[in-house]
Amino acid sequence: MSLMARRPDKSKTAGRVSKKKREPEGPVSRAWMWLAAAGLLGALALSFRLPFIAVAGVENGDFLFMRYRFFDESSDHPRLQLLRRREKLDAVVAPGRTQFEKFVLLRKWARAQWEPAGSFRYPPWDAVEILDLARRGNRGFCAQYAVVFVQACLSLGLHARYGELGHFLAEVWSDELGRWVVMDPTGDVHYEKDGRPLRGRELDEAAWRGRPEGIVKVGSDGRVTPLAAEELKGWRGFSIVMRNNHLSQPVSILREGHPVPLTRQADPRSYPLISRDEVVWSAELLAWRPPGRDAADLPRDRTMTGDPGDFHNVYNQSLIFVVEKDARQGMVKLKLLAENSPGLESFQVDTGAQRFEQPPPGDVALLLKPGRNRFSARVRTSSGWLGPPSSIRLIYKPAWSFRIL
Repeated sequence: MSLMARRPDKSKTAGRVSKKKREPEGPVSRAWMWLAAAGLLGALALSFRLPFIAVAGVENGDFLFMRYRFFDESSDHPRLQLLRRREKLDAVVAPGRTQFEKFVLLRKWARAQWEPAGSFRYPPWDAVEILDLARRGNRGFCAQYAVVFVQACLSLGLHARYGELGHFLAEVWSDELGRWVVMDPTGDVHYEKDGRPLRGRELDEAAWRGRPEGIVKVGSDGRVTPLAAEELKGWRGFSIVMRNNHLSQPVSILREGHPVPLTRQADPRSYPLISRDEVVWSAELLAWRPPGRDAADLPRDRTMTGDPGDFHNVYNQSLIFVVEKDARQGMVKLKLLAENSPGLESFQVDTGAQRFEQPPPGDVALLLKPGRNRFSARVRTSSGWLGPPSSIRLIYKPAWSFRIL
């Protein structure tokens, strides 16, 4: 017999061995398949029988986080309400269809009250006093326009603060845009890029880059003017004043080297005379430090920050939290909170089917419909302004139902 004849046929042996190993696998695999199918059917049956409520998403407002405290004047201050009544500010803003349009109308009104002069008595930061003096011939300049504009905003329950860059102006908080926007009452303009109103620190950063491309000035008459590169340079070193409560706590000035509060006087001649007296006022200034900019390039007489959160003093934010879910009754309990809303009156709740006002505390119990549910809430202030909406999405599946869409 040849050697080849005695050699075992490995292919057949391998085939037989492989066959013997596979034979018991068939029944085992089928058993596991049946078990998996039974488990799946059981899970489906259980999910068919049991109800559940799931949170599909929450879109909340921003929390206020500033390392430097900002002090607001109450809109109820008697001098602010006197300003509102005497100057008929409700009628001034009545033509505005949006909150932003009302800001522009107030800016236009403030600028129209007098023409600036180089020599005048420097009055306290009190809009009523400034207007009284202006109408008797004492014509202030940029600081006085800013004070009148900011306090006019405050009197209507709007939020505004002072901006400083060697020139005095203002920033207003827009509930509609969810951001601060620069308003220059002296020039009666605000600034936009690609149709979006700009805040002070955006103009500051553009000034350091030296690129005004696309930035325009927008007047209350609707006129749009490109911002010149030379004018943009003046925005370097933008700062905000960390309070607007100068009626409750008057600004201080230096007289003969000593700080004294600048308060209303019976004789206006006691106020400092600009062009003769040096007026050095003290205020809590927070300067913006653009990314990559060394502190040595910036003013040294004020606090500096490169954290956008320190400039983002948000207002009228609403926050929604789930407190309890009752899937058997299809009910959810929500807690509504307001963040930095000093004039909070109620929450405007929208369920899709109805809209109602919920006074604080914002405890709301809502019945869900099978499938997807969406609810929104926003702050309503005592002055009637609405904050940006927050929303929550919920999925409710009742018992003995597969419906989740």
